[in-house]
Amino acid sequence: MQGFTIDKNNAGQRLDKFILKYLNRAPKSFVYKMLRKKNIKLNGKKAEGSEILSPGDEVILYLADETISGFRAELDIKTQHTAPDIVFEDENIIAANKPAGMPVQGGTDTKAENLNDILLFYLKQKGALTAVFKPGVANRLDRCTGGLVLMGKNLAAAQALAAAFRDNKADKRYIAAVCGRVEKSGEISGWHSKDENNRVIITKEKREGASPVKTLYTPIFTGEKYSILSVKLITGKSHQIRESLNIIGHPIIGDPKYGNAAENEFFKNNFGLTHQLLYAVSFELKQQTGVLEYLNCKKITCRPDKRAEKVLDYIKAK
Repeated sequence: MQGFTIDKNNAGQRLDKFILKYLNRAPKSFVYKMLRKKNIKLNGKKAEGSEILSPGDEVILYLADETISGFRAELDIKTQHTAPDIVFEDENIIAANKPAGMPVQGGTDTKAENLNDILLFYLKQKGALTAVFKPGVANRLDRCTGGLVLMGKNLAAAQALAAAFRDNKADKRYIAAVCGRVEKSGEISGWHSKDENNRVIITKEKREGASPVKTLYTPIFTGEKYSILSVKLITGKSHQIRESLNIIGHPIIGDPKYGNAAENEFFKNNFGLTHQLLYAVSFELKQQTGVLEYLNCKKITCRPDKRAEKVLDYIKAK
C-alpha cells in the first residue's frame, strides 16, 4: 500500500491522469479496474478517476509494493554538466537566459546539452521535482537565438504559462541588431508559410496553408549603417522576426539564413559572431487571474552575451 498527499505540484489534474503518470508502465485498463474495485481511493472514498485533485487530497493505492514497483519507472532526468543562467526563480516558475547556440529541447543529437534537460537536472539537484510531475519549457527560441526561456515548476504554473503564451497574455520583447537605418516604429503583418526547402516566407497575400503573423518594432538606436531595435511579437511563428525584418530591408546582423552575407562575414571576422544578433530580453505576464496572478506586470529581464554586447557597443559607436 502507498499513500500520497497531493501538493500544488500535482493539483489541478484528474485523479486517473495522476495515477497513470505515477504507474507509468501500467495499462489504462489496470488502473480503471483498480478504481472500480476500490483499490484506489480518494480521501478514503471510492473514486471514479474523473475527480480534479486539490492540495491536501489523500490518494491511497491498496496495491502490493511489488505490483507498484512493477508498474512504475522513475522519471528519467539525465545528468548535465552545464549550470543554467537563472535570472528569476520562485516557487512556481523559473526563467533562464539561454545561450545562443544551445537548443531549447533535445533533438536527433542526443549527446548535445539542451536547456530543458539542464533545467530539469538543476531542479532535481535542488530536490524540487516530485515523483509524478516532470516540468517542460513553456516557450521556445531558435537554437541560435539567445534569451529568456520559462518553465513552470508545478502543474498549475505550467498550465498557466502555456495558456499565457497561447492566448497572447505574455508580453515578449526582443532586441535585434539590423542592417540599415531604422528611424521610425513600425508593424510588419503578413502570411507565414514555408517553401520546399523549409525556409520561412512571409507574404502580403494569403497562401494556401499560411498563418497570419504580426511583428512590432521600435528603434532604440539608429546609426548610419546599423540600427538596434526593440521587437515585440504579437504572434509567434518560427523565424518570424528574422524574415519579417528581412522583407522590409533590415536583415538581422549575423543571420546565416535570412541575413546579408557580406555584413555577416564582417561581423564574423571582427567579432566572432556566427549567429543572428537576436535576443529575447524581457517577459511580462498580463491578465493573470490564477496561480500566477501575483506576477502580473512584473518584468523579467536578461542581457545578451558578452560577444553580442561587444557588437552592440560597436554599432552605437559608429
